[in-house]
Amino acid sequence: MGKKTIFVVLCLFVAAACEDATLSRYEPDVTTEIQGVFCTEDPQEIVFPVKILFIIDTSGSMAFTDPEAQRALAVQDVINEYNSNPGVEFGVIRFSGSSIGLTDGFTKDPAELDDAVMQLREADGVTNYRGAIGQATNLLSGDILGSDLGERVRSRYVVMFLSDGLPYPPDTNRYEDIYGDVQRLMQLENLDVGEIRFHTAFLNSPDTPFDVAEEARQLLQNMATLGQGTFTNFANGEEINFLNIDYTSIQRIYTLVNVIVTNLNVRAGVDNVLEDSDRDGIPDEEELADGTSPILWDSDGDGCSDLLERRLQFDPLTADCGCIPPITDEDNDGLNSCEELWLGTARDIYDSDRDGIPDGVEFKQGLNPLGDDRLDDLDFDGVRNGDEVQRHTNPEADDPLVQERWAYDYSIVERGVDDASRRCYDFRVSNVQFRPVRETPDQLVGTNLLRIYFAEVPWDDPEDYPIYRMAEVPIPVNNIPKVIRISPDDFDLFD
Repeated sequence: MGKKTIFVVLCLFVAAACEDATLSRYEPDVTTEIQGVFCTEDPQEIVFPVKILFIIDTSGSMAFTDPEAQRALAVQDVINEYNSNPGVEFGVIRFSGSSIGLTDGFTKDPAELDDAVMQLREADGVTNYRGAIGQATNLLSGDILGSDLGERVRSRYVVMFLSDGLPYPPDTNRYEDIYGDVQRLMQLENLDVGEIRFHTAFLNSPDTPFDVAEEARQLLQNMATLGQGTFTNFANGEEINFLNIDYTSIQRIYTLVNVIVTNLNVRAGVDNVLEDSDRDGIPDEEELADGTSPILWDSDGDGCSDLLERRLQFDPLTADCGCIPPITDEDNDGLNSCEELWLGTARDIYDSDRDGIPDGVEFKQGLNPLGDDRLDDLDFDGVRNGDEVQRHTNPEADDPLVQERWAYDYSIVERGVDDASRRCYDFRVSNVQFRPVRETPDQLVGTNLLRIYFAEVPWDDPEDYPIYRMAEVPIPVNNIPKVIRISPDDFDLFD
């Protein structure tokens, strides 16, 4: 989703006149207060992918236990029920002596699914559980690793395993090995998957000897327990029905974890706040001293910012960053794809280390975007890193004067939970400063850009990756409002 910008004031003069107005009217002690209301996400409006995988026994005994191929009809019923949901996809595997994937991974294609369901009517061969679970593990791992991390962390995989008897041949289908296979499948959750559930069902024929049926039932029930799923026993010709399984999307109630206001054109120094015209994280006076451009965030045009090249000890005036086009910022976190490659951060996640501070903000402030260092004190000045980022002071310098005079002041008051299960907050951030800056290729002279970030996490899983709402406010320093008011609609969603 694109960034939303709130245009408070637009400079209507030509560039030169605007610069004169800025320099003549700018008052260095003018500060702004930001006021507004913020609401967390409506659980009904966030789409979480659901991938449903059917593993269906088509061994020869199915010709007798399920002569009308109800198994195929049951799969079709689930597809008919959920395929209209944009977040749901299906995979189908049939197994006998060997396992065959009937879909190319997960799909919504009606023709492909119809063909897969038709093949579930076949019945021949033996019942190789391990081959089926192994194929399912490969399918899931391929899908997981092929997904963007932002999608993966909120994906739910629902596996439905149906059989009518004991596995065969027994020497290659030992129960302890089958349990190990289920556990390996479930360990795919460690790849930052939202959830995996492995459900089982037993189709019990009246002709099946009691002791055999009881052994198969117990095996399948144990598999479901290991898979944190449910077990269903379809006995004595009972209709097969998979609609009792929970296929709904994961829904989470979100709570606020962090609020950050920053002026991208103002950098906190040791005893003052300084202008940063190109918003690259280096004050203009340092760029002029070093010979880099104060109006170009990437002086040599090689795709890496001057700040990154300085940190990596590259030459910011020589194209030596090695970026390969296209260079994009897929997650809108303030770091482009080449910079994220150099830093090792995730190109599709706003906050790689889940600490409530966007990767781009952490990088510019000198913190580690790959490790939660909010509670550390990088500069040993007695103020934690996370507090310095929030208050817009300098985490890399002992800065008592900046802390005393220029630190932002926050007030966050929760209103309560509304009818949509959203938590809403009144917020106020005061002592926000501005500095006159040069005109750059993408901004008018004298314009400062404010960003307001709200980080949210599921209330029941505070260690999950946060999602962010962010608003942008450009402010011409020749006409600084005393109060900037923000509404919930002014924020765009990033994750």
